[in-house]
Amino acid sequence: MNVLNQYITFLKEYKKLLERGVKDVLNSTVSGNFIWINEVENFIESGICESSLIDIFSPKFKKQPLIFSLQKPYKPNIQIPNRFVEIIEFDEAKNKFESINGDEEELVSFQNSTEGKIEIEKLKKFKKNKETYSKLYRAYNDIKNDSNLEIVLSLGFIQYSKFNNNGNLSKTNQHLFHFPLSLDIDSNNVVKISFSDLENPYTDFFFLNNTPIEKEVLSNIIDRFEERITELGYEYIFENDFKDLIAKSIQKISSNSEFESSIYKPENDHFREDYFKVLFSPAINIKQRKPRFFEKLTDSIIKHNDENEIEAKLFNLLVRNPESSGSNSYTKPNYFKDELFETHKSKAKNLNGDDDFSVFFPLPFNKEQKQIYENYLKNRLTVVTGPPGTGKSHTIVNILCSLLAQGKRVLVTAQTDKALESLLDKIPETFDDLIFTKIQLETNQNRFSLEKSIGNISKILSDNFYLNVETKIEELDNLKAEYVKLKSEIIRALEKEYLKYNLNDTFKDLRAYQIVEKFESKESEEWNWIQDELSNEVISNFEVIKDEILKYKQLVGIEIRYNNVINIDISTILKNLEGFDFKNFLSIQEQYIKQLNYLGLNEYSKEKVLKIQLENITKIANEFSNSDIVLKNIKELENLQKQINNRFTQENITINKSFSNLTENGTKYLLDIETYLSFAENGKAGFFTKLTNSNFKQVSYLEQFTINGKKCNTKTEILQLKSAIENLLTINKNFTLLKQNGFSFSYDDNSNLYEKSLVLNEVLKKIETNKEVVSKIQFNADFINFSEHTQINLFDIDKKKKKAISFKDDIDKLGRINYQLIEKLGVLNNIDSIIEQSSLKNEFSKFLPVEKIEDVQDFELLKTKFLEIGKQLEVEQTFLNLKKYLRDLLPNTFDSLENIPNHYISKENFEYASANRFIKENEFIDLQKCKEELSFINKKIFQVKCDILFDLAKSNFKNKFDSNEIDAFINLLNSYKFDYSQSLKKGIKDNAKFQIAIRKKGSQISKNLSCWVMKFNDVLNSLEHEPEIFDCIIVDEASQLNFNSVLLGYYSENIIIVGDSKQTSPDASMVDSNSFNHIKDKFLKDFLKDDIIQIRPDTSLFDLAKMVAGRSDLSLREHFRCVPEIIEFSKFHFYDNSLRPLKQINSNRLNPKETVFVNDAFTEDKIVYKEIEEIKKFLQRILKDEQYSNKSIGVVSLGLTKHTEKLKDIKEDLANEFGKEKIDKHKLIIEDSPKFQGDERDVMIVSLGVALDFQKLKENQNAKPRAIISDQDEFKKINVALSRAKEQMVLFHSVEHNDLQTNDFRNKILSFFKDEAKPISQLQIDNINIQRYQHNVPEPFDSWFECDIAKALIENGYSYIQPQYNVKEAELFYNHKLGKQVYINFKIDLVVHNNGKMIAIECDGDPFHSLPEDVAYDIERQEFLERVGWKVYRVLYSAFKRSPQEEIQKIIDFIEKNTKKDHKTTIEKPIKLKEEFEDEIEFENEEEISEYVLPKHKSYIDILEDNSETSDTINQLNGTTTNHKHDLFIDMIEEDLEESHQVNLFSYDRKILCYFNLFSDNTYKIQEHSEENCLFSLPIEERFKDGFLLQCYDNGHINKVYVNSILEKRMNYLYSNGKNPNANILYLKLIEEDAIIALKIKRGLETVFKAHKTENISNRELLHLQGYKVVYQKSEKIEYIILPNKIHDDIKRLIFTSFTAEGKSVHNTYYENEWKKIKQFIPSLTE
Repeated sequence: MNVLNQYITFLKEYKKLLERGVKDVLNSTVSGNFIWINEVENFIESGICESSLIDIFSPKFKKQPLIFSLQKPYKPNIQIPNRFVEIIEFDEAKNKFESINGDEEELVSFQNSTEGKIEIEKLKKFKKNKETYSKLYRAYNDIKNDSNLEIVLSLGFIQYSKFNNNGNLSKTNQHLFHFPLSLDIDSNNVVKISFSDLENPYTDFFFLNNTPIEKEVLSNIIDRFEERITELGYEYIFENDFKDLIAKSIQKISSNSEFESSIYKPENDHFREDYFKVLFSPAINIKQRKPRFFEKLTDSIIKHNDENEIEAKLFNLLVRNPESSGSNSYTKPNYFKDELFETHKSKAKNLNGDDDFSVFFPLPFNKEQKQIYENYLKNRLTVVTGPPGTGKSHTIVNILCSLLAQGKRVLVTAQTDKALESLLDKIPETFDDLIFTKIQLETNQNRFSLEKSIGNISKILSDNFYLNVETKIEELDNLKAEYVKLKSEIIRALEKEYLKYNLNDTFKDLRAYQIVEKFESKESEEWNWIQDELSNEVISNFEVIKDEILKYKQLVGIEIRYNNVINIDISTILKNLEGFDFKNFLSIQEQYIKQLNYLGLNEYSKEKVLKIQLENITKIANEFSNSDIVLKNIKELENLQKQINNRFTQENITINKSFSNLTENGTKYLLDIETYLSFAENGKAGFFTKLTNSNFKQVSYLEQFTINGKKCNTKTEILQLKSAIENLLTINKNFTLLKQNGFSFSYDDNSNLYEKSLVLNEVLKKIETNKEVVSKIQFNADFINFSEHTQINLFDIDKKKKKAISFKDDIDKLGRINYQLIEKLGVLNNIDSIIEQSSLKNEFSKFLPVEKIEDVQDFELLKTKFLEIGKQLEVEQTFLNLKKYLRDLLPNTFDSLENIPNHYISKENFEYASANRFIKENEFIDLQKCKEELSFINKKIFQVKCDILFDLAKSNFKNKFDSNEIDAFINLLNSYKFDYSQSLKKGIKDNAKFQIAIRKKGSQISKNLSCWVMKFNDVLNSLEHEPEIFDCIIVDEASQLNFNSVLLGYYSENIIIVGDSKQTSPDASMVDSNSFNHIKDKFLKDFLKDDIIQIRPDTSLFDLAKMVAGRSDLSLREHFRCVPEIIEFSKFHFYDNSLRPLKQINSNRLNPKETVFVNDAFTEDKIVYKEIEEIKKFLQRILKDEQYSNKSIGVVSLGLTKHTEKLKDIKEDLANEFGKEKIDKHKLIIEDSPKFQGDERDVMIVSLGVALDFQKLKENQNAKPRAIISDQDEFKKINVALSRAKEQMVLFHSVEHNDLQTNDFRNKILSFFKDEAKPISQLQIDNINIQRYQHNVPEPFDSWFECDIAKALIENGYSYIQPQYNVKEAELFYNHKLGKQVYINFKIDLVVHNNGKMIAIECDGDPFHSLPEDVAYDIERQEFLERVGWKVYRVLYSAFKRSPQEEIQKIIDFIEKNTKKDHKTTIEKPIKLKEEFEDEIEFENEEEISEYVLPKHKSYIDILEDNSETSDTINQLNGTTTNHKHDLFIDMIEEDLEESHQVNLFSYDRKILCYFNLFSDNTYKIQEHSEENCLFSLPIEERFKDGFLLQCYDNGHINKVYVNSILEKRMNYLYSNGKNPNANILYLKLIEEDAIIALKIKRGLETVFKAHKTENISNRELLHLQGYKVVYQKSEKIEYIILPNKIHDDIKRLIFTSFTAEGKSVHNTYYENEWKKIKQFIPSLTE
């Protein structure tokens, strides 16, 4: 066996070794991961669960994906029996009863009592339900955070027992079949479990290894299962075939077997040696995800290697195969430099192969990251040591995009999805379609979905896109040219100090110092009043400007009578007045009134009459007449039509009887006909029947009837007679009905059926006509209005027609006059409206309304008055136009113009002012502009590089396919797309089959994509035996992968392994060391020799790779994640101070380190409960804090497993309080340290998780926690935990140094958090008065300019300065002037410390300082510094020398702007105030008291409710007592007005932010106004914005919602879920802060009262939550009211902590004093 096969066999056996440990799932260490049907039934019985699993394998089992939903269980009403109240208490946090006195006997007595057993049983049931709910809630989060976990429905339980060689009983209890499930939690925190359609069900039969079974039978069962799964997916579980597979087939694996048809949890003590027991026993199972086809994979590799003798140089290098000739050296061409650049260099005049193409990345990079790529080009194996936050993901993305552009196939893998998520998030989105991954990003879950990429992949393959690399290289070349050009401009900007300037006519051809001299020769007062700069072009026409200024000065002082007050256009009014013929208006008005009177109309009836369409009336009247109307109601006509019987024939039949005879005797005739027919059996009555039968003789007269002259003496004629009579009877009934309804018609008495039917049909047509005319008239507005006006009956058509014709001319005349009048009135009304809304209303009041002016003379007077105002306005406007012109021209100078002597207003003075500003600003502005443009060009360069890389990647991807393959692949994509769309349809029959097809085709598609990004286990499930299928594999967080991952070397020629041996290693806890050593020696010793000891379960791929990497091992040192204060611990203790923290945060900077000591906390059952409670409180605070609103948050536990699990429950509680959406927004994770590796958060809370052991303290034993001294795994966990925070890290600890052993590493953690950062010492500069040269610059400065700036800043109070601050090591740059590489330092000239933040000051232009070309590198330094968070200010030497104070002030302004003191959340443990001070109110001034006493803009009801609270509070503050109990309401208003010094109680000074309008259908809007038709309309005043909304329900629940969460909603948008849909709101109240909520509860004849503090009700963000249950007993009626905190002490005996409290009867005299106080607020308390 060669080395490859030996190592693969070793991996295979190691896998079996791992699986050996979990054969018995009933073992207590594993069983907690299962939920059995027994438990499901209990949940259903408790009313918190719905599940179809209880019907599994029965006909009732519903064929649906959702199989289980579980509500959050709420704690029952725990009551201490009265006789135990003084000795027993209930600990809410621990959920257990305890003795108050610590007396164990008292506790036992309670536990054995009948009442105690009831309470304990209630609690036990709740704890069981809560335990399962929390288990699933944690599983939901664990699966999100650790993609190697899964949840499945396990079925087909097999039990087997035997004695092993040692005589011990070995049990096998395991499921054979597993159906993957999806676990979700909805917005109401209901856990929902469904069958997953993303993965196929599978079998796991490892536990049957080494058992006496028929292997072939098992193989057939598995084959059958997989065949049916391929066909049906998870829906196979609903088939009887699957039930039979378990019930009948499995037991055939052994003759010693039996089947038990049970769906419940099996018994653990089942034992019958060498005997198999098979059960259904389904269970929901949370388990580790394993490679499902590992054995098949390893077997296929071994077989392939035997047949082909695979060389596998990389694999052999990694396993250190001594027989392999391969070394790590493996040189690859540099595609970008050797091919891309060489191909296009003719177009690249400014680009350089070494500088611009040696690495070609889409993202910025540093020298270390560049070196990694260069190592890759030289070696098979590249190892990167990446300490926390050193840009590993950033580096991998750069290399990945570079490789994809070269057409390489790349795999990126890690142990977990979480480690890969950060990397995926950094990939430029253009590359998304070439990447296959199943990972969902927290920021964008659908970003990398195959469904999203299908169309784009097809487009890449089908479009004949033009590979436009050449054009983009040209663009890159142009950008490089611009970059170089801008650098040159910076140099020239400094050189301008020595050039001559032509600023204007006054300052022409002068050098800088000459300009200064000229300024000094002129008094500044002559020009310094000029605060605006005019261009030379404007100044050239200065005489015009001067004239305007002088004219303006003359007009200054003119009285502005109208311009400022008139808010109308006078010219418009004048135009309307001038063109208006008022005399004509009066004439039209007179005609109008006359015509109205003539027609007998008023204004109201006129409008109706004018709307009548007389043509419509005439038209209808012409079609019909009064005679067409019999019935006048459509419904009556329709009912009549329904009553008409149309079932008659129209045959031409005549009977020899009259119609009247037949209708009168028709019924008798029909009866006799029936009798006759009974005798005519053969068609005719027999002779003897006629002769002898008396009955026949009675009906024989019928034979005398004739039809159409023929006698009816046969059965046929008799039947014809019968039919004719029946038809005539039907017609007669219709005739009767029609006559009853008023229709008149005539007919003769003959009995011809046809004639009678014709008569009937004619009448029916009349009904239709009647119906038609009524329908046209009955609801016709014209007819109705016309009838109303003329008093003519609505249905008198003939009369209406005549009236309409005679009325038309008069109406038309009225219409014409009315139109003319309206037109004239419109003009006058418009004038009225303008005047009414203008400030001139009072002046023109006697003319209003204008339409009421009675004579022409008054109208002319109105016009004259407007003309006078118009002329005055013209003068005023001239002045104001001049004012505006000059203010626009000279905005900053304008205010001083009227006081400036006229001789100062000269062209020369304006040119002086212009030159002054140029000197001050020109150079600085140019430098800043260049810097901004350089930054933009830099970003553009990387964008173009990214575009080039993607174009190349796209082209190379397409080139992998030949023509036929492209068509086949596009067909596959389209087929996938169709299947996917079908799978989304609800209720589709073949949904499962479509899901299976999607997975199969998705796998086929992924094999053709350029890049896979997936965790290692998924890689193993996706690969086959073919070697070196990838060009390169990149492994992130390789320290978490064990030696199994060496297998990756088989699939690639190159590998880049990124990791850190100082971070967490593979878990080795599940491995038996003896068994491991046995297989290791058996398969590896031959070639590893003595080095075999290095193969250990916790040896990582990273460790193994470093042993063979040689010079290709490189370490990253620049740290970008944490602010320096945070990473300092890891830097010092784990990385020998070699890390270089570069991150700076200058906006909203949180205090980097905080520590919270939890006093009186102990370890109980390996959990520090109090520490967990304090962390929960802290999270509650910061989730409400605006400063943390956009921060991601993590909580990492350094405690034991049980502590960590309990800590995770916080997330469940917070989601219940704040809503899952808010918790997800903050990306809150609560985990142990290894789960955080590869992840980061803005804020990290560290739970030390240890305390003194409570039990050991009681027993006087050593209670100190076990020390961490040399445990490397613990060190690694600490390193990971303390390097995840980007901005803030908060340590919660329950031990101090004296509680730990002296050598415990945790002491260093405590010291780190408690140690204040070493303060920067104040910089002191001596007064040095010597000749200045470059060589005598005082230390530590690099120039005299820096020294001057520092000195000036110290004089202004900024003395904490570090000169020449070294950010990182110097780097090589190519100096174009020297034509070689030179070292450029990364030192900042001056770093100023202020408010805990740092500002970089760069001093440019000192003649003693650096050469001009170095300034260009200063700009590159600045770009780098700003990228990692620095704020940089550049100051020019020339600007400082000319205006030192101004330049220093600019620097100070920049420092202050960027180092503002941030609001900080207090981290210290909250201090519990004494009860008597809890509700004290403090005011700083009298205004605040007034504001509190009398809130403005309140309704009467609000005032009545709040009156006692507000007035009593203030009276107490003032030392007085006032009782409002018997005051009248008006007296109370007056009294409050006097106390508050307010004039108007209902003034609108109180700002209303918006209205909360809640509608009856549970929807709501946030609006600017109240809605009349809503259930509740609540004005949200500004004072409530940090308060709460209480929703009090009729079912005894209270939901307390942050007002802020309501204010964040969009205005006028209709939201759903405005309240709990299962209850009605009785009381909706806004409160500014927590208060007392009182409840009056009616139970039968009894009324009870109780109160609670609202602070005990958790705050929520969602309106539809049911909230806290505060009434547990049955009640008929509940009333709620808010009471002020100030009466707390007076009624504290009625304020209950537990919401389960029943309350006290309002007639209980024991609380008489309390009732008196409460009645002040609830007068009807006892009613």
